[in-house]
Amino acid sequence: MSAPEVRARACLIVMAFHAHFFNGKLFSTDMVARGKPHPVVFLHAASEMGFDPSDALVIEDSPAGLKAAQAAEIKTIAFAGG
Repeated sequence: MSAPEVRARACLIVMAFHAHFFNGKLFSTDMVARGKPHPVVFLHAASEMGFDPSDALVIEDSPAGLKAAQAAEIKTIAFAGG
């Protein structure tokens, strides 16, 4: 997520998603040196979760996020709703 971690957690609460569903695995660009469209946030998340990026899937709602995931060689789904 491009938002700071604090905002990301607040959004999950507002949307009735609870952080415990994520088992402490919430990643944000404030955790890495560069934001999207640089792929580092997705590479960091995959590494922390023990996945090869090629085994991951990113659902993104922004062009910068799609570019970042594709640069990390992660399969993507563009979300345009909501």
